[in-house]
Amino acid sequence: MDTKTLFNPTNDKVDTEKKQLKERFIHIPQGKCGRFSRSTKDYLDIDGLHTDEFSTCNILLFIGQDKFSLAHVDARVHLDVEQEIQWVGHPNKIIIISRPEEVSQIIQKQIVNTLNKANLFNIEKINIAEENETVIVRLPKCQENVINPQIECLPIAKAPEDLLHHPLEEKFQIIQKIEQVIGIQALQETQKINKTRVIFDGATWQPIPQSELEIDSSHPSTKVEMQGLQSKRKFIDIAVETFKVINKNHVTGKVPFKGDMQKTATNIAVHLESYLNKGVDAEAIMLNNLKELIDDYKPVAKEDSQFKANFKKQLSEKNITVDALNQMVTKFEKELPKSLNTHFKDNFFDMFEMLNTHYHARIKYQKLNTANAALKQQLRPNNTAAKQHLDNQQYQEALNLFSQGVHNTTSCCLANAPEIAMAHYNYGKTLYKQNQYEKALFFLTTAANLVAKYPKQQFKHMTIESTKQAVLECQEKLNAASTQKQEIEKTNSGIENSSSQHAYAPVFSTISTTNTDATAVTISNIQTNSPNPF
Repeated sequence: MDTKTLFNPTNDKVDTEKKQLKERFIHIPQGKCGRFSRSTKDYLDIDGLHTDEFSTCNILLFIGQDKFSLAHVDARVHLDVEQEIQWVGHPNKIIIISRPEEVSQIIQKQIVNTLNKANLFNIEKINIAEENETVIVRLPKCQENVINPQIECLPIAKAPEDLLHHPLEEKFQIIQKIEQVIGIQALQETQKINKTRVIFDGATWQPIPQSELEIDSSHPSTKVEMQGLQSKRKFIDIAVETFKVINKNHVTGKVPFKGDMQKTATNIAVHLESYLNKGVDAEAIMLNNLKELIDDYKPVAKEDSQFKANFKKQLSEKNITVDALNQMVTKFEKELPKSLNTHFKDNFFDMFEMLNTHYHARIKYQKLNTANAALKQQLRPNNTAAKQHLDNQQYQEALNLFSQGVHNTTSCCLANAPEIAMAHYNYGKTLYKQNQYEKALFFLTTAANLVAKYPKQQFKHMTIESTKQAVLECQEKLNAASTQKQEIEKTNSGIENSSSQHAYAPVFSTISTTNTDATAVTISNIQTNSPNPF
């Protein structure tokens, strides 16, 4: 198909009435892949997938009958195309979202060639404008058999407010950024690219191995690179050392570099600073950086000297905050004569803006970690209160609290956390008792999947057999209800003495109570008319 340019969507492409409500989206960061199904929308009240921070890489969408996946793909990010096709079923359509720049277009062509080799030709290519940094793939609520996700490309300022982030996103993203410079030589020699790509499987956040949250210094070249950085804690020192690594690899021809070497070193140094200063809060890191920064530049004009003196004075105050210093810098910028153009002014402001951007990113993750900790603290008392409501036959109150438990654990827990399996199980069992069998089946099946996939976890009263039995009982009720409905319909239409078909097939032919291979224990053969969580 011909390449298209995607503008801001028109009203006929966006469910504007729904947008007035607060929507929730799963955020898929750079280098990762996320999955979404009709069940994600219908049962977890999540509206779609979101991503940003892509320049040369492409965004690849596989759209199936009732599922889709979104992945970042570039020269360094390997995507298992067969795995995604297997998950979505044979895709009805594949969409590649790219920038018009040359490198992005080269990657786009490589992706198309790979897809064509897999006999996939129904490909739509979309180029997006530079100012659009956010991509939203929303799944509207619909009754059709085939889903039709809506795609929006927007400026970062118009990104959704309620984004769900992987609980370990900050850690694995820091490593992803650092490895753009550190360990490149080792990667070229070993071709070792073995990272977790799928971080959301349509129901839960996937665990990330500890090895992917640390720099692998096992290769001699990476070990030497990190030795020069381990003793560094100040930003400027880290940036200088990072520059040395890039320049050495370039000069020796081991890793040729194109672009602004100093700018790249500075940007990567921010992430190295976070990695090397684990446990230090964002405010402290930023204040230390500003003390270095203001001393590093010499004033040129008298306005520079006056600002530097005032800035250092504020920095020395006991309870100074980054927000107060931000206000001071903004005021200084506004009051400066437009004709004043000095080395101090340009360099200080550029560096301050860059550090400030990363400061706010660190603050975002600090708030995320605090919010997730608060959600986890709510789980036990909410669960206790819900069970008390059940004992008192206050079923709606219990359902509300168990539903909140699923909502909270989906946000703050990984798939291998016992709390998330327990939340799905409790909610599913309560729905079952209230005769909401179809909805109950989704949550009970999710719980059964998790208990089977992570058998080494402590799930208290939940076992593979008990969760399996709960799902089977729920299916029996659904089958009976379906049979009864069909008999009534046949009677009403004058059709008698004919056998009826069961709506739900057995689901446990692929579950093993002893197999601990995570890929082999997923409940996979629920029919398409059954709510399938994966």
